Amino acid sequence: MSSPRPRGPERFLDSDGRIDRYPAQAAGRLAVLRHVAGRAFSPDTVLRERDVNEQLEPDAPNGDVAVLRRYLVDHGLLRRTASGSEHVRTHE
Repeated sequence: MSSPRPRGPERFLDSDGRIDRYPAQAAGRLAVLRHVAGRAFSPDTVLRERDVNEQLEPDAPNGDVAVLRRYLVDHGLLRRTASGSEHVRTHE
């Protein structure tokens, strides 16, 4: 008997918890991004871009941290400071 298929954002993660692929549908993509942001960052914590990259590296598909970071910013889960050199995890 096989194990049940994962549900929710877990169905887009590999066995190591890294994003295997980004969902095509916006709702699925947002669920995956919320999962990653919640695991990687505490709300209101200000982080330098280098620190953000280090936090995201274990989750980024193919090690592409820039795309993952951009998706988080575009979906309002991470905000750049006015200087652009730091990021803040937003409240939802």
